[in-house]
Amino acid sequence: ALCRRFKWTFVLAPAFPLGFAATALGYLNAPGYAIENVLYLWVLLARWDPWHFLMQHYGFTRIDDRYNAAPKKLAARMDLALSATWFVFIMLASGEWLAGVLEDLFLTADLPIATVLPAAAIHWVTRLALAAAVVATLGYGVYLAWCRRQGFRVSRVKLALFVTMFAVMFVSYTPNALIQSWAPGWTFAVGFAVIGV
Repeated sequence: ALCRRFKWTFVLAPAFPLGFAATALGYLNAPGYAIENVLYLWVLLARWDPWHFLMQHYGFTRIDDRYNAAPKKLAARMDLALSATWFVFIMLASGEWLAGVLEDLFLTADLPIATVLPAAAIHWVTRLALAAAVVATLGYGVYLAWCRRQGFRVSRVKLALFVTMFAVMFVSYTPNALIQSWAPGWTFAVGFAVIGV
């Protein structure tokens, strides 16, 4: 039934990334551009992959919540707010992701965004992201209490997914004593690869 309903999505979805990658590499190779230009693709990937990961997690929360009788738009917005705010905070708290993106933009595209930002900008943006995540969590708690009063079923599996996903992301992505004691030399890139696998 899913294949019939989403036939063109299943047929074309793999073709677009493959076609884009083949076209981009062909464009870079045909006129003999330096292989370093492939780093432009890395800059795109460094933005797309976290977005895809976030939306995939959000999709799982929506699947787990399919039997909730709460208004679907409200439930979806609450799940997205909680997922997005914690995801953004953890990515910024890693200390390496945004700095790496800014460095890549400078080295590959000559966009000196990092030199324009004040030295403490990433620190303050990270604190702001944490505050947004805490506010979203409190709002989500109010939403859960409202669902309970209304008699709406909220998936415990979904709630467990929120907790485990963001706990594992935090331990894997951010510099912390726990991961360093298990695997000295652990970096954000290793954590990102491990979670991706």
